[in-house]
Amino acid sequence: MNKKVYISYLIAFIWFFAVFSKIINPNELLSVLYKYTFIPHSYIKLFAIILVNIEFILAMGLLSTKYRNTAVIFTLGLLIIFTLFKSYHFILDTGASCGCFGQLTEGGISLLDIGINVILIFLCLYILPKKQVKYKKRVKSQTV
Repeated sequence: MNKKVYISYLIAFIWFFAVFSKIINPNELLSVLYKYTFIPHSYIKLFAIILVNIEFILAMGLLSTKYRNTAVIFTLGLLIIFTLFKSYHFILDTGASCGCFGQLTEGGISLLDIGINVILIFLCLYILPKKQVKYKKRVKSQTV
């Protein structure tokens, strides 16, 4: 196996850890989500279920050879969204907890939380599939 496969396994492990911690502490996850203002309170439980399922699907995709490239692209997108969200709350000092990677604690978002996301973004960029251009051989038609 090459380095890119190991990195995708590492990111999958992180997603599994996040999913597991959210499943065993659903009330903690909900209390963290209630502090965010962008989610209407009536949809928080639905949002939590969708978030956990997305993270689980991405982890499974990263372990799969067939779906790894797609999972890397979606993981990259989700990490960028999470990083922007964390940066927003860090800059405004809203006191919102991160709840990231299974860290369902009451502490606010720190530079470490943002830094971990940035590292994961760079890892995803490293393992991101490169676009392969296939050239077709053009045959000149000869007219008689």
